[in-house]
Amino acid sequence: MTHRSRHRVLMLVCWALFAGCGDDDIGGDASTPIDGGHLGGWRALASQVTPGEANPTGTLLADGRAVFWGGNHTAAFLVDVNADNMTEVTLGGLILERHSITTLPSGRIFGAGNAQEDFTEVAPEQLAPGASRYAALYDVRVGTISVVEMLDSRGMHTASLLSDGRVLLVGGSTGAVGMPAVDALERCEFFTESTNSFAAGPALAVGRYAHKATPLSDGRILVTGGRGDDGRALASVELYDSATNTWRTVAPMATARARHIAVRLGSGRVLVAGGTTGNSEGVTSAAEVYDASTDTWTSVPPLPIGVGAAGGVALPSGDAMITGGFNLISPQPRATRQALIFRDASSTWEPMADLLAPQYDHSMVVLADGHVLVGVGWEDRAFGRKSGLEVSGDAFPAR
Repeated sequence: MTHRSRHRVLMLVCWALFAGCGDDDIGGDASTPIDGGHLGGWRALASQVTPGEANPTGTLLADGRAVFWGGNHTAAFLVDVNADNMTEVTLGGLILERHSITTLPSGRIFGAGNAQEDFTEVAPEQLAPGASRYAALYDVRVGTISVVEMLDSRGMHTASLLSDGRVLLVGGSTGAVGMPAVDALERCEFFTESTNSFAAGPALAVGRYAHKATPLSDGRILVTGGRGDDGRALASVELYDSATNTWRTVAPMATARARHIAVRLGSGRVLVAGGTTGNSEGVTSAAEVYDASTDTWTSVPPLPIGVGAAGGVALPSGDAMITGGFNLISPQPRATRQALIFRDASSTWEPMADLLAPQYDHSMVVLADGHVLVGVGWEDRAFGRKSGLEVSGDAFPAR
């Protein structure tokens, strides 16, 4: 048997084990476990509130707790996994949806994007019409919020903390997908906490929303994919260098994608996987890694099933974890329970035990002890069902 033949047999076996050889645009039944997994399971928090009518974004606090904020809810939720406890903090006023949150050097949390004082229910790929320029600063220590105003209205953008403490806001859209004019922004701006001010940054070569921005080990920001004005997924990639305050177009991905995962690995490479593709709203299982030192993309084994809006996070071990995502968009997104580890050293996927509940558009927060907190996502948007919070049975400390 030739090397190529052995490779094909191995791939067929992998597909059979992971996905029942299903179509990567459709995937398996979300209610059926994809694989029992070799790593430990998941534990639901016994005492919790389900935050938000949509999905809040989570991040880790200096004291070891996690905070979830936004998602069409005016409160924030503080989660102490060790105490199995969640506390609701009423902030009032501003609603953040399709937003970003960034922990600033001061410890305050900067939330930006699609902020408004009311809410109109929209489809999963849409932005709420009439998004404003409002952003907010949440001081967790005293439970207060202050409002600031960006230069541009934007949602489904990215926000990256730079080494000098500024936040770089990249792209986004001000319109709702499906409306006559969708403005995929090429404009970027900086937020400076000390002055509570915004300043225009250099523009992208291509306007985009629903993209990803990944900080590299040298401080540069890699922006991948997203959607353009016509709603089609992009394969183009741009790199921001703060030393020169410029964007540079770099090698494109092999697969055009939006709402994908992008994680910097311990080797410094960037893993990109899954996402929605094309105007037909399909999803992809394709995965690839970027090496900034050579400006090259290399294909790696695909996901067991194609998913969009999955969760992805860098682990202290240098590997990456991906969870959930929807594997069918029409007539309604269908969430999955898949959970996988991408091993950086071997460029291979290792299955975990499935999540307790299907979910997509959720957050993943790596806790101080290496455990991973997952939630709160959509389980079935058509019926308004949201998943809760669950934490990994295994910890993934630094090696």
